[in-house]
Amino acid sequence: MPASVPTVKLSNGKQMPILGVGTLGWGQDPADIAKAVEVAIDIGYRHIDTAYAYQNEKVVGEAIRKKISEGKVKREDIFLTTKLHGQFHRRADVTKCLKKSLADLGFDYVDLYLVHGPMGIKHVEGNLFPSENGVLQVEDPPIDHLETWKGMEDVYNAGLAKAIGLSNHNSKQIQRIYDNATVKPMALQVECNAYFKQHELHEFCKKLNIVFTAWSPLGAPWRAAGTGTPFDDKNSPNLLQDPDVIATAQKYKKQPAQIVLRYLTQRGIVAIPKSSNPDRLRQNFEIFDITIAPEDMKIIDNLKVNQRAASGGLGFSDKHPQYPFNEPF
Repeated sequence: MPASVPTVKLSNGKQMPILGVGTLGWGQDPADIAKAVEVAIDIGYRHIDTAYAYQNEKVVGEAIRKKISEGKVKREDIFLTTKLHGQFHRRADVTKCLKKSLADLGFDYVDLYLVHGPMGIKHVEGNLFPSENGVLQVEDPPIDHLETWKGMEDVYNAGLAKAIGLSNHNSKQIQRIYDNATVKPMALQVECNAYFKQHELHEFCKKLNIVFTAWSPLGAPWRAAGTGTPFDDKNSPNLLQDPDVIATAQKYKKQPAQIVLRYLTQRGIVAIPKSSNPDRLRQNFEIFDITIAPEDMKIIDNLKVNQRAASGGLGFSDKHPQYPFNEPF
């Protein structure tokens, strides 16, 4: 039997594995994504993260259902997250979007449903991120976040989502939703890693009893490598090649990726690294047999780089009136 992953408790009592596997893979062969999910489940991952915008919910669902049919897992063993796309921010459209996701996934509920971002996008059939002259097309006037959240409460109350939350929102946006919500946000998913530590936003969420999840927990090394994605920047610093991270990894007889993931989980942050490489998936999973000493946690905390790696690309137009990243946190 694979080793079990520690869990964190959402405000409604639901348990969420502190380590999961992300599936973002624009341009990636769907068969590779499906295989990665299958391998991840075989290794012991029980937390799978996808999104409507990733356009891979069908293959992700097929992979999970295959493992269920093989008797490897039951549906209740899997913590499945997907996300509301920006073209569906009107209250009635939230249910429509989730029902489409559920049909593609092949399940009648998800464990966590997130508003993928605060920026409503104009609905253009067949175009996920419609833009003109490089500027994202938006609803005029923009849809109020409180209307969207009412739709999130609808899917929660209907049992289509066992928990609901936000992604890529700033503290002011989160606070306004929280203050006006009947069902409070239970989770927040944002970019977070040892090169973008998010201490202020994390502390803010802890006070509101919102579980904090890190996407890009490895610091987007693919971006620094120049892989041709919309987020590419060959000059981006590579967290996994940081001398202090490497030295810490050598001390604990681990790989750099394992150290930066353990750094996050020891802070109580859920991490959802993405990989389609079976060896890396296995390495990323094998992090709970060490505890990083306080003095070594401090070394990683003091890494000089503190910047976003992947939040400035496609879908995050800073011209949008609800763009979240102009606030301090």
